[in-house]
This record gives sequence, C-alpha cells and structure tokens, in this order.
Amino acid sequence: MLRRLTLCALLALPVASRADILSFNLELYGGFDKYDAMGLKSGVSNLNLSDKQLLKGANTHFGLDGILKLGTFEVGALLETGKQGSGGASTLTLGALGGMGFDLFGLKLEALAELGGHRFADFLKDPSVSQLSSKEAWLYYLGLRPGLSYAFGSGVKFVVGVWAFARWDMTTKNITYVPTAGGTPVTYKLGGSNFGASLRLGVQL
Repeated sequence: MLRRLTLCALLALPVASRADILSFNLELYGGFDKYDAMGLKSGVSNLNLSDKQLLKGANTHFGLDGILKLGTFEVGALLETGKQGSGGASTLTLGALGGMGFDLFGLKLEALAELGGHRFADFLKDPSVSQLSSKEAWLYYLGLRPGLSYAFGSGVKFVVGVWAFARWDMTTKNITYVPTAGGTPVTYKLGGSNFGASLRLGVQL
C-alpha cells in the first residue's frame, strides 16, 4: 500500500520536479591540465629532454562522462584521452564518479570523488634516449571533481558548465632510460598529481 502511494505521488509531480529527483546526464568535456610526476624532478637532469618529454607542459584532454542523479546523490563514470602536443605523452583515463549535487540559484553545484586509473604512453620519447622498460604504464588514482552546470529547455534538456579536478596517484612505476650514445641507465618513478579544468556540454535525460 505504501509503495503504491509513493508511486502515485511521484507520478503526480510536475516533470521538472521528477527531473530533480531522477535524471541522467551525458556530457562531452574538454580542457587543459598539468601533471606533476614527482619522480621526474630528479634522476633525469643529465638527459637533454624537453618539457613535453618531462611531462611539465600543459596537456589537452577530451572526455565523455555519464552521471545518474538520484536526488542529491550522483554516481557515474568517465572516459578521457589526453595529449601533450606533438611528440608528447598520451594518456587514457577511466574512472568511476560518486558524490552529491546541490541546486544553487538555478545552477547545479557538484562535489564528486573519482577513483580509477590512467594509462601513460610514449612518455619521455626522445631521439637522445633509448627506453629499456615498457612503453606504457597504468597508474591508479584517487581524485576530486567539483563542477558547476546549468540545464535549460524542456523534455530533454541541454547542459552547459565547467569541471575542475585534482587527481593523486596511489601507485607508481619505475621507468628506466639510457642515452643512445652510451652511459649509465637512469631509473625514476612515474607517479604524482594531476590538476585541470574543463568546459562541459551535454544533455539531461
């Protein structure tokens, strides 16, 4: 009986109110980020590498996220690719999202946590060195993702907004290089923190 009353109450709500209780966002996003790989600050200073090979430059990233909104609670996932320009490292990120979203003067303010992994490929690629270990590495991370968005329209709504994020690697991987002209191999740890911001566009179902 109680279940039937609850269902009837939900059906009696206006469409806008039901969307506030249960909705799904599908979004594309893109922006810039910077990776601070702790081990790169030392151990490779004797190699003549550019900022891109040292992961010091700004990255561009593009991604897709899907977020299910259950009242103030939100859960979802993301898929993201990144690149440090021509000749730089490439990344692939897979993550799960969870947290809360609040209405603020017609906007949606979100505070989400991230848990996932990112794959680095072609890092430290440079003709002056030869890689002795693998050409890629997967690192697991924990992160935070605050966001602000605005949904407009009727029925299927359009969503515009911004994301910011911070990620901290929970694992590291040793990478070993040696100059092509000969010399002592250099080993360092890949792993650190990643910070960035994105514009987001999508639909709310």
